[in-house]
Amino acid sequence: MTSKLTLSTLYRKEYLYNVDPSDTSLRPFQLLFRALSIRDLDYIRSFNTPNQNELNLIILQKSLLRFFNVITESGQTINEPDISLLTPQQSTTLAHEIYKVSVLTEDIVEKIKLNVILSMNKKFSTDTWSCEMCKHKGIDQQRNCKFREDYEEIFVEDIDIVVGEEHFDHCPMYYKDNKLLSDIFGCYNALEKGVLPEAGGTVDQTEFFSFAIDVVRKSVNDKYDENTKE
Repeated sequence: MTSKLTLSTLYRKEYLYNVDPSDTSLRPFQLLFRALSIRDLDYIRSFNTPNQNELNLIILQKSLLRFFNVITESGQTINEPDISLLTPQQSTTLAHEIYKVSVLTEDIVEKIKLNVILSMNKKFSTDTWSCEMCKHKGIDQQRNCKFREDYEEIFVEDIDIVVGEEHFDHCPMYYKDNKLLSDIFGCYNALEKGVLPEAGGTVDQTEFFSFAIDVVRKSVNDKYDENTKE
């Protein structure tokens, strides 16, 4: 499980790109793009071409269209960036970055699942699973705390902490990401209120949005079933 750029489907601050911030020659054509939708990703994956430049152009055009749709709805005005001003290298770099934040990788999928479990499981809401209290009570060493500088020295072989279907040989709170959790539950709350971040249907949303609400919905239903049985 590795850390990666946190995805946000609601505020999109992570989806603003400038090919090279030090390259002032690109201004005022500073390049602003948004993450691709499930519909766009499916189209790009099915697009059969040996020409990488052609594929890069499609990615940039799809992203640009999504960004300007939102800008128009918000009433803001901005000059449309001119893709033709990009060099082939700049085009490749930008298309790669857009595609990278649009696709859910295995590490992000696992991180979303784990973060939802950590936030909803009673076991991890007690003070003994608070990093501050854990350190204060001296439990961090017993749990192979990865935040400790002497982690490799204090490592205990026999530790097995079970979270959902995952087994950890160190404290899983190391992977808790409050920013990611805010985005995850923000997606779910928006859907509960009948709001979709993007115009259209479910396939016009990002992979992150779709997966996040599915994970939270399952956890909420499991929690309801658990409380009903008690």
